[in-house]
Amino acid sequence: MEKTIFSRSPKLCTLVARSGISPHLYGYTTICIAVALMAEYGIGKCKLVSDLYPRIAEMLGTTPYSVERNIRTAINFAWSGGSLKHFYEGIGLHIDKRPSNSAFISQLANILLTESAHEGSIKVTWE
Repeated sequence: MEKTIFSRSPKLCTLVARSGISPHLYGYTTICIAVALMAEYGIGKCKLVSDLYPRIAEMLGTTPYSVERNIRTAINFAWSGGSLKHFYEGIGLHIDKRPSNSAFISQLANILLTESAHEGSIKVTWE
């Protein structure tokens, strides 16, 4: 079976938006790509800072530092608005502090893989 998750798929975009990340933030697209790549490479098999940030930066024509900052800013925005905490409670997790970039990306990738496992194939592309 081919593994395929489309980084611009409605399923992925809906998941990221459900978490409270607004599509108007620079970090929204960055998070979508990071979640798709994390799901493709395997959760725990790649490092966000040394593997994913440089790859995403290359895709978006920016720096790894900007990738990290945009993800962090989007998570902070969702956390301060309360929607991220509500999202975690909705999936049965209780959190008292803002999740790290890595924890957040990994959690979304895990949810995406779990939901996609029931549908068949998954593939990561960026067009």
